[in-house]
Amino acid sequence: MMRFTENLLQPKGIFKMTVRKAGEIIEVYEDHNLIVNNAKFLLAHLLGGDTEGKSITRIGFGTKNTSPVPDDTALKNPFLKTVKTISYPGYISEEFDWGEHLGLDYELVLPWYGYQVQFDWELLTTEDNGHSISEFGLISGNNTLFSRKSRSSPIVKESDISIEGSWIIKL
Repeated sequence: MMRFTENLLQPKGIFKMTVRKAGEIIEVYEDHNLIVNNAKFLLAHLLGGDTEGKSITRIGFGTKNTSPVPDDTALKNPFLKTVKTISYPGYISEEFDWGEHLGLDYELVLPWYGYQVQFDWELLTTEDNGHSISEFGLISGNNTLFSRKSRSSPIVKESDISIEGSWIIKL
């Protein structure tokens, strides 16, 4: 008999960024991030139709360099910016026969691996100068932190530094 776990819906995040100095690429980075506990609050409200302020609209750049933990609720000294674009890359096309594992005919089960939402962002040379950026966060319209990514070596943000990237959430 198959048992379903409580955490069937486990969103996962992928953080990507490119750092430029005077227009030249000095770092390309990609890694997983932590979806924090408050993400469950946002998702529950969105599913229930309570959408006011619950959608992810901003990216934050902060100065706290500690590792993310599930109970994180904010960035330290945040600079917040509206995300540039939001897209839905959609279905992940890996093949898997769920029907076989559930004892059902293939036609009765859609092979499903998840859908994605992608938040593209950029930090211009004129923005957040003078800070040492050690953390990033996806933030909703009502200032709820959805996910957080930190780094041990901060980016010293100067007027010749720009950063662009994508934050992908897989469901």
